[in-house]
Amino acid sequence: MEMVAQRDAAILVPLIQRHILPGTHIWSDEWAAYAGLNNAGYVHQTVNHSRHFVDPQTGVHTNNIESRWAACKASFRRHFGVPRHMLPGYIDEYMWRARRPNDQYMQDILAAIRAQYPV
Repeated sequence: MEMVAQRDAAILVPLIQRHILPGTHIWSDEWAAYAGLNNAGYVHQTVNHSRHFVDPQTGVHTNNIESRWAACKASFRRHFGVPRHMLPGYIDEYMWRARRPNDQYMQDILAAIRAQYPV
């Protein structure tokens, strides 16, 4: 997850290109900013949310990312809200925790510190 100033193609497509390999299948809604993803080298399929949440013909949906964002926002509520200027750090923390089992947080933090600051 990454915060963006605007959700237009000029911002989103380079961000996608920086993090996602060409040829990857991308499922999205029909937000106009995503319209050029096929031309950018991705296999892009969409779902029309005004008709369905899951496309009955292709099975395309956005449930995974919607669920991830809902869980991330719920973690913010546990902190009684997050000031906007601190949001990037909270998103980073959420993603750190989401990728690791609960019982390994401290070990993983120490390993990351050791890797960043070798003796």
